[in-house]
Amino acid sequence: MASSLSAIPHVFIMSAEFITGITVNGFPIIINCTELVKNRKLTPVQLLFMCTGMSRFGLQMVLILQSFFPVFFPLFYRGKIYGTAMIFFWMFFSSASLWFATCLSVFYCLKVTGFTQPYFLWLKFRISKPMPWLLLGRLLTSVSSAALCVEVDYPKNVDIDVLRNATLKRTKLKTKEINEVLLVNVALIFPLTI
Repeated sequence: MASSLSAIPHVFIMSAEFITGITVNGFPIIINCTELVKNRKLTPVQLLFMCTGMSRFGLQMVLILQSFFPVFFPLFYRGKIYGTAMIFFWMFFSSASLWFATCLSVFYCLKVTGFTQPYFLWLKFRISKPMPWLLLGRLLTSVSSAALCVEVDYPKNVDIDVLRNATLKRTKLKTKEINEVLLVNVALIFPLTI
């Protein structure tokens, strides 16, 4: 009884956060999809908004799985959902969301500011053309950092021989060194500094 009562505030708070997040991130996706159907083309800003919204929408879905399933279906969560795929999607959507938000910030910074240096003006007028390739590069960067995260950060089971007897083995989780985990997160420092 106590566990079901403690889950009630969790359900209300998380539901409010998820509904708000899905609404806020789904709105640009719907608007830009209708523009794409209508005009058959997206401007670089619309493409940026669409990519940012889709990555945050995906991250919101992963957060829903991470928040509700361990509370209400813990055995199903441990057996079917949690694992390398969940860690990969978590890191992929988190990294992609951060990279796309960084690209959006740089794009707006170039379009809004009024510096008169020649290199800045050259970059300001030409940023729209390579935008799809820039976004594709950030997407590939997110996939590679998520794959690296799964390879480095996901604990693996290791069989340890007890008393040199082949019949008595126990399984112990392999712990990671702190420097390997930090190496994975170094990839996120670059978009944060930009």
